[in-house]
Amino acid sequence: MGEFQLLLGTIESRLPPLLAYLHSPSVYPAGAAAMAVLVLLLALRVRRARRSQRNAPRVGLLNKQPWSTLEPRTAVANSGTDRSKKVAQFLADDNHDSKESTGSLQDRVGRLIATIQQNRKSRVITIIHRRHMESSQLDLDDLEDVLTAIQETRADCPLDIILHTPGGSGLAGSQIARAIKAHPAKKTAFVPYYAMSAGTLIALAVDEIVMSPHAALGPIDPQYGPFPAASIVRVAGQKKVDDLGDDTLILADMSRKALVQAKEQACELMQGTYSHDGSCSITDELVSGRWTHDYPITVSAARELGLRVSTDMIPEVTELVHCFRNAGGRVPNVLFLS
Repeated sequence: MGEFQLLLGTIESRLPPLLAYLHSPSVYPAGAAAMAVLVLLLALRVRRARRSQRNAPRVGLLNKQPWSTLEPRTAVANSGTDRSKKVAQFLADDNHDSKESTGSLQDRVGRLIATIQQNRKSRVITIIHRRHMESSQLDLDDLEDVLTAIQETRADCPLDIILHTPGGSGLAGSQIARAIKAHPAKKTAFVPYYAMSAGTLIALAVDEIVMSPHAALGPIDPQYGPFPAASIVRVAGQKKVDDLGDDTLILADMSRKALVQAKEQACELMQGTYSHDGSCSITDELVSGRWTHDYPITVSAARELGLRVSTDMIPEVTELVHCFRNAGGRVPNVLFLS
């Protein structure tokens, strides 16, 4: 689309002076023939630009690369069965040529998940976000996939959630966390490197958080664009109302609501696992805006807050995250064995 718009802009800027030149007495009538040639060339360029536009990958479709021979997500958005087939196909598909030996890598992912499940008698669900995957942060497609995985899990089967994410959609994070919380069996979150923002919110819903020694969680304070809600409220409170514009007042009001909602939501997720007073004191710290949003909450800091954190990381979990480091194509962020 950009090439087409650039071409039109070029035509609009250069055509008037060119027409004036071609119609000048010194050039016309030879200019008429030149004009015909010019129009033909421009028509060919426009046709080529439109053709390249039609052939460009559309948002939401999976590119035809070794890792992504799956159907568009939109085609499976409302079908749990189709979503499990999508994941199973990804893990089983080894019929494509790739210099990275894609098939063997997919087999490796499937074997690692199967090994963890066999050793822990659990259902493994990965929530992994990297640059070369379907998404680099948590989104509503991930919500659909995780809910599908949980719905297909027996009530007495423990959940092992592998989290490797910078965060993302608050709606996706909160609904995933609620679904995990509602599962009757034991829930464990494995954080080999980091689970920030909405990833931390998901971790609050489990019975135990397992972190690598230098892994990190993060604050869960709401953000409005580049601005933390807590900072908006604080700055608005330092000025007279008459000195603030309507937009600022509205933003401050929304920020106050967001802070209250975030605290209530986090407390809800931690009830039953932590005492009421304990969960509220933890969420007060995580939501308060005490830290910047990308502040790393280490194992020791998480324990000081009162979170139940273990460092008994499973080697297969770390290896599983490493599998996707250089994966090409749009690899699913959420994987599970059906």
